[in-house]
Formats: sequence, structure tokens, C-alpha cells
Amino acid sequence: MGIMDVLVFSTVPAVAPEVGPDDGPVAVLTDPRHVSALIGEALGDIAEAGLRVTGPDVTQVHPLARHVSRSQVIYRFTRPEGYTARQLTEFAGWAHYCVFRVGNGPFRNLDGENLAAPGKGVKVPVHADAYVRRQRNLRTLRQAGLELDEQIPVIPAEEEVVLRDVTRVLYRLGALLVVVDAAEHIRQGVFPSADELVAGRSLVVDSLTGRERGFLEDVGRARQAAFSTSPDGGGPVIPAQLRAEAEMFARSARAVEALAWATQIIDLPPPRLRAWDFDPRAWEAGPESLAEETTATLLARSPGLRGVTQLLEAFDLVHILHHGLAGEAGDGGPVPLIAEQWTKALAWIMSPRSAWGEAERLL
Repeated sequence: MGIMDVLVFSTVPAVAPEVGPDDGPVAVLTDPRHVSALIGEALGDIAEAGLRVTGPDVTQVHPLARHVSRSQVIYRFTRPEGYTARQLTEFAGWAHYCVFRVGNGPFRNLDGENLAAPGKGVKVPVHADAYVRRQRNLRTLRQAGLELDEQIPVIPAEEEVVLRDVTRVLYRLGALLVVVDAAEHIRQGVFPSADELVAGRSLVVDSLTGRERGFLEDVGRARQAAFSTSPDGGGPVIPAQLRAEAEMFARSARAVEALAWATQIIDLPPPRLRAWDFDPRAWEAGPESLAEETTATLLARSPGLRGVTQLLEAFDLVHILHHGLAGEAGDGGPVPLIAEQWTKALAWIMSPRSAWGEAERLL
């Protein structure tokens, strides 16, 4: 009798201690390169089954694809040919929130249900702690008078979270400060000084996205052109396209705020950070100025990232407000923009393998 593989996709980074030597895995994959390769193959098969594996935001991605994309450990077991999905209950002691694949068959939950089957009767596993937190926060926000879409995806549980290294977060914060400062100058109809542009970029060039580098280069070129044609210091002519880019990048001031809070550079009141303290009036103040900060001062000042519990409570609040806010509250005011940028920043902190702007498609 031949053998077949049983793959177990786990979103929990710690290797399960219950996986013993008897009938245990022939491989436990934790190396990000190997895990990413298997995830890529799995997502390809999921896409071939007609399910959406990517999209502009996480709400448009199939729950199975989200779960597989977030997998951090993949276990490979061998079982005799003829092993069926009904026998997956052997893993009940430790893999309740995992997704399984028997041979080349469909992806299944612990009960053996086909997770690619149409309809909403079959549920992709969600960690119980994450589900309980989400239901508590939804209930609290409803009681505060918010109209919410309650079908939005649930963010991870503490057990599932791996945080990005704080030094990388601080360099990213420094990079965003440079971008936002340049954007604000352009919005006000002036150019930042050449020294500011050069000095600001020197430490953080590797922490800028391609679009951000392009924007700063555009600012530098436009500044040079403006002063070449108007050496007497007359008011600079700023191209309309550059002004439009500046408006977009100025939104990142709220992502700066999120990263500064996460790294303990600034403090914020509880109504901004926890669903049970939510008060929209606390969201009306502008972000605290960090104009005097540089990447070097940020690295010196930050004592490290805040605790996972704090980060997740803030993330769950902004995640609900960003993806689930309906009615008048979702149509204007500062809350939607703040929630959007905080979701982007905190998702990135909690997805060390993801690039800026991609993490919020997974969480």
C-alpha cells in the first residue's frame, strides 16, 4: 500500500507541543521561504478552484485564501493511501484552527468539510480568542450607536501574531515622516529645502516604497526647475500632478501617528484605542506634530513596541471602523481616514513577511 501526504496549515507560529513522535509529521516547515513556497502553490490551486485569492482589500478575498496566506507553520504528515477526510479528527487535540489538505484533494477543516464548496454553511476556522474579541467589540460599538457591517473578517488572536522588529518599524516611521513633510510643503505651495530632502532620505532610503521614492524625486526635480526659472525667489509654480500626489501622501500623517503610538513615541487617550472607550469626539484632534523628530532621535527614544494585547485592541477597533462602518459615520469626518491609515500601519507591523500596502489585504 502506498502513502500520501496530509498537509496542515497553521496560523500559529509556535510549533504545537502535542505533535508527538507516534505518527508525527515527517516535516515541520517554519522557514519563511519554504512556507511561502507552499502557500504560493496552495493559493494557485485555490484560484484554479474559482476562489478569489487577492483583491484591493481583505474583505474581497475568500476566507480560505486569507487563512492559507497567513499560515506560519506547515506540518507534513504521511498516511496510507485510502486515508479520508473523516479521519482528520485524529488532529483534534491541537489543530482545531488549522486547514488541512489530504493528498491533492480540496482544503478542509477538522470536520472534513470542503472549504472551497459554494455557500456559507462551511466555515473556515477562526481562532476562538479572535472571534470572542471581535464579538465583544462589535457589541460595544453597536451600543455606542454605530451602524456596522458585522461580516467583515476577523483579525488574528494573540497566539497567531508575530510582530515586526521594532527597528524596522522605526525606520519606516522615519521614512514616512520625510514623505509627509514633503507632501505638506507642497500642499502649502512651497518646496522643502534641498538640505531637508537629501538629509531626510539618507537614513531611510531602503524603508521607502517605490512610489514614495518617486514622489520625493519628483519634488526635487520640480524644486530645481522652479528655482532655475525663478532665481529671484518668486513664488514657485508647482505642477498640478505633484500637488495631487502630495494630497495622497499627506494622508500618511495618520499612519505616522499609528507607528509613533505603536513604538511608544507618543501616547493617545483610551477613546482612540479601545472599542469599549470609543468616543468620536476624541478622533477630531489632528495628529501630534513630530516635525522635530529624525530617524536617529526615534531610534534613541523608543523603548520598543507596545504589548501585543494593546496593539490588537487598537487594531481591532480601527479594522472594524475601516471595513465595517456604515451609515453617516462612514461618509465623512476624520474617523474613516484615521481608521484606514491605522489599519494599514498596524497590519504591516503584524505581517513581517508583507510589504507596506500589502499587509492589510491579508488581515
